[in-house]
Amino acid sequence: MTILEVFTKAAETSTNNGSSIAISSITGNWTLVLEVMNQTPSTTTRFTFEDSVDGFSSDIMAGPSTSVTGQIGDGSGSATGYCPDVKRYTWCQRDYPDLRFGVSSAHIRLAVTDINGNSGSPSVVYQSWIEY
Repeated sequence: MTILEVFTKAAETSTNNGSSIAISSITGNWTLVLEVMNQTPSTTTRFTFEDSVDGFSSDIMAGPSTSVTGQIGDGSGSATGYCPDVKRYTWCQRDYPDLRFGVSSAHIRLAVTDINGNSGSPSVVYQSWIEY
């Protein structure tokens, strides 16, 4: 199995499109993984994987998506420290057969399309990768 990082572990406090990685050479079975390690209380964050064959200028297709609500880890939103209650989400090739893996010029990215909190400053710590 090969692991390809989509998004390095980091803390976010606002929406973010993330950087893209090439997926044109990945064929066959694959699994997208998203781990949320820490999130401040009363926060909801929406994550969406997107693919494109034109560098995300106009051809952007939404793929797997999830919303995460409430405190995770110690709720500090810090990228350090032990987080016993990590939330992990996975999506496989069979779940999204039209995601453009193996297509010429195809790239994927993980976007934080919304982050909001009812009190204080919302923050989330997450990472993502592809297993194939």
